[in-house]
Amino acid sequence: MLLEAVDPLDIARVESVMVSDSSESRAYVYEAEQLRYIKEFPFEYSEMQQSSTLRELLAVVNMFKQEPFLQQNRHKTVVWCTDNRGLVSILNRGSRVQILQRHVIDIKLIQLEYNITLLPVWQRRSTLLLKIADEGSKVNNTDEWAIDIEDYNLICKKFMVTPDIDLMASAANTKCPLFYSKLPDRTSLGTDFFIQDLDNSRVMYICPPVKVIVPALYKILSLPSATTVFIIPLWQSACYWSQFIEAGRFKSFIKRIFIFKTFFTSEAADCMFKGECNFSMIAFLIKT
Repeated sequence: MLLEAVDPLDIARVESVMVSDSSESRAYVYEAEQLRYIKEFPFEYSEMQQSSTLRELLAVVNMFKQEPFLQQNRHKTVVWCTDNRGLVSILNRGSRVQILQRHVIDIKLIQLEYNITLLPVWQRRSTLLLKIADEGSKVNNTDEWAIDIEDYNLICKKFMVTPDIDLMASAANTKCPLFYSKLPDRTSLGTDFFIQDLDNSRVMYICPPVKVIVPALYKILSLPSATTVFIIPLWQSACYWSQFIEAGRFKSFIKRIFIFKTFFTSEAADCMFKGECNFSMIAFLIKT
């Protein structure tokens, strides 16, 4: 149990449980009770060279600097689960190492300002949620991007459809009420759309990472009588382009197209799908 290490007298006061893990390049944080991805924090180069304990501490520091998190947990008790014993010790007792001291002081000052009680708890790496957080910290977040919502709405208007399910999304960027996520998320329909039995009675939407465009298309085409809005970069020299073209024409399953430029949203620092788009995208209305 995640709370087995918390003093029984404190359990009644626990109102939020966070789980984090850090790789060499980023920290990844979950809200444990909801199994909900919250935030990932890429490290600067200098931070990447520091100890694993410092990187784990930065996950806490960065989360405590997020205003939505602070407002949600004002006057509350937050349990922070980690597999790093050093982090638990530092948060409980402080540290003589100056760089660690500075970050602990930042956390304590924020705790005082928002009246937040922080209870750090050590958990084994084999704990389910820590395994999930560990997987999240290793994910390449350059795949987590999305087109602008205004362009999405324009595409739906042009195609005269309203998609029900976003096949590849997160809680932060989904375009539909329902979505499949890359990592476990209780607000999603499920994890990994490739292994799902899709409901062909619903209109689907997908804007896949470039590397999975072809398998995503094959998955869609395997469904009978399905309607899907499928968006890709308009790169005619890309290897995937031949999957949409036959004898110089779009294949028969493509009923309508719309070419556009967009503004990408992404939290990845080095993602080409971020900010103003300098190349065209193409939306297909696919009917099988």
